[in-house]
Amino acid sequence: MKKSNLLMNLSVSLGIVLLMLSACMQAAPTQQVSSDLTDGYVWHQMGFPESDAEKNDFNKDIFEITPFNIKVVLPDGWFTGEFDSQTESYLYNGVWSRIAIYDKEGNCVGAVGYNIFESDEENEGELMAVYNQIALGNDYQFDVKGSYTVVKKSDTGETATVDVYYSPVLYYSSDSESAPKINFGILSYNTDKSVYVAFEFDSSVTDETIANIANSIEFID
Repeated sequence: MKKSNLLMNLSVSLGIVLLMLSACMQAAPTQQVSSDLTDGYVWHQMGFPESDAEKNDFNKDIFEITPFNIKVVLPDGWFTGEFDSQTESYLYNGVWSRIAIYDKEGNCVGAVGYNIFESDEENEGELMAVYNQIALGNDYQFDVKGSYTVVKKSDTGETATVDVYYSPVLYYSSDSESAPKINFGILSYNTDKSVYVAFEFDSSVTDETIANIANSIEFID
């Protein structure tokens, strides 16, 4: 009788332990916090083109590439979503398949999109040739000539931070009609894939956050 009770107690205890282990496994996060960057950031993967909704006869070459992915860290609690061009003003022009980036309060604080470029030895290292779609505008541009700062390089490209300029024609400031708007930008290109990604963030995002995001960007298959 005592032996039977002992076996029953052991069976119940084992069942409780298994239930606890199962609960822990189910509670594990689907995204891992980076171990080699600042704590408080989470890896995200983004695929481009995200859709071909913007595809037409004039830009079909941009959408008919081999799809590619990047991975990047964002602050814990930030998330991505569908870009609504009617309500969100980031990435005014020059890139496609835009993805909106939200902070943990649900505010849209930035966006990322992509474009293609011709990769050849003649233009290798020529930033204006790579980023011509977003660097040559008068009223809106990624200021590649004046503020381009490389944060990391590889055999297939480089990543840099850059100012994003809006002229008063596109942005009205209540303080001054002639005051331009400057946002944060991050650019990263890959010569193997002949593509680049462009991030634009609101000027309220901290320098530290921009630096961590920029240093984390990787092109993956």
